[in-house]
Amino acid sequence: MGLKINRLTARGVATVTKPGYHPDGGGLYLQVTASGAKSWVFRYRFEGRRPEMGLGPLHVIGLADARAAADVARRMVQSGQDPLAGRRAAAVAASSIPTFWEAATAYIAEREAGWTNPKHAGQWTSTLDVCHAGIGRSAGGSYRDRACPGRAAANLDHQNGDRQSRPTAR
Repeated sequence: MGLKINRLTARGVATVTKPGYHPDGGGLYLQVTASGAKSWVFRYRFEGRRPEMGLGPLHVIGLADARAAADVARRMVQSGQDPLAGRRAAAVAASSIPTFWEAATAYIAEREAGWTNPKHAGQWTSTLDVCHAGIGRSAGGSYRDRACPGRAAANLDHQNGDRQSRPTAR
């Protein structure tokens, strides 16, 4: 006998108050928090992970809509696609916020005409390539989470921005 799908009823969803996950089947759960807030969650297994994908709160997404959204996500998992990755890619594509690399190269292009030495643009671009290669070209990159190899040579104290004295060679 297969797993039951569509276990929850509209009346049951409206009246449940016990905190926890209440399964509807096929990976769809009604999540009830301790404060009584209710939302839909789709749980699935993908490449050894067990992520949860929020589908929305109960007051916005009804039982039928949650089942339809879970069905779409379930089909994506069965075809080898991660539904969360698809959602993130769509959000990045719709975002008008430039990546760090795009913003930095636009800044260099704006300021290049005012620099007295034409080598400055090359120096700025080289610094981006060396120090910020891991964060610049992908959306959502975090500047603070990655180390800059060039910064270690400058021996900067990042807590207060002052240069520390370098040890002298003997």
